[in-house]
Amino acid sequence: MTSKAMMLSAAIVAAQFGSPVVAQSTNEAGLDGQFASIACEVRPQPNQDGTMGEWWLTRDITIADDRIDAVFTTYAGPGCGFALQELHFGGGIEIVGPSDVIDGAVEADLTIDDYVRIKPLVEDFAAFLNSAPDGACLSAEWTVGQERDILQDGCLVLGVQPNTPTVEYEILATRGDMIFFGARPTDGTFIVSPDKRPAALLVGAARK
Repeated sequence: MTSKAMMLSAAIVAAQFGSPVVAQSTNEAGLDGQFASIACEVRPQPNQDGTMGEWWLTRDITIADDRIDAVFTTYAGPGCGFALQELHFGGGIEIVGPSDVIDGAVEADLTIDDYVRIKPLVEDFAAFLNSAPDGACLSAEWTVGQERDILQDGCLVLGVQPNTPTVEYEILATRGDMIFFGARPTDGTFIVSPDKRPAALLVGAARK
């Protein structure tokens, strides 16, 4: 086959199947919107004694213009009937490229460096934060319903180190009115290095 014929053949194939489009923004990737959990969710969480436990939550997520703003509400147990606290956080999203493991998903790096705020919802949780050693979670002034930003000073009793923006190596996908983030490691660790990037999707959240 001549070079001209090969080029023509390649053009025909491209016309049939289309050239791959690499999204450069959350809008181009179809990720922008407001989303919320459709049910109570559970995550693995390591206990202080080395055993594995669980924590229960619901998510409220806004993605727009290459950034994420989210509120995770945590609960005392299954069914999410008794809320303990809200975790508010925000930062940027960089689309890396299409996922190699999930069809239609993209790899994205989330940098949480704008704010990380805690809002106790019950007296017991506020008391837990106030009982932390001095400097381990701001000063002992936590009150129910008040948000306080812990990004700069950290909150060691919640595993947040001082002045340490978090980068999460995610995969993100939309299916209809649902958005899916990557599944978390079963050992309760975080996806804070490229080798931790998930290879499966987490339960989805629905567009509001």
